[in-house]
Amino acid sequence: MSTRAIVGYKRTDGTIVGAWNWNDGYEIKNDLKRDFKSLLDVEFILEVGMFSTIYSQKEYEDFVEWAKTEGIDISDKVFTKYGKSIISQDKHHIGREPVEYKDIEDVLAQDINVAYIFEDGEWKEYR
Repeated sequence: MSTRAIVGYKRTDGTIVGAWNWNDGYEIKNDLKRDFKSLLDVEFILEVGMFSTIYSQKEYEDFVEWAKTEGIDISDKVFTKYGKSIISQDKHHIGREPVEYKDIEDVLAQDINVAYIFEDGEWKEYR
């Protein structure tokens, strides 16, 4: 089962801008802390838009090898490198823009398992 998340940042007026993460929502926390340490970094995720997951280089290599071994076609995926992370998108995620939410309650009312919101210079987790 997928664990969905919203990844974004909180503006000074309390609104939140976030992108949907459709898989491995619980597992991206360390990737966010490792490579996305500033608002500029977080804005890069939002520029990518909706995404499937974030891999480390090793996880990405393991995924590609697994897909080859299993004969799984991954040509419908797009991989975007940022620092030591690789953001994976399915082709149907491309062009899906970030969403603005009125507050954290609005974010948590979505069909998600967790939200990772960058605020006051650090990642905060909401469930």
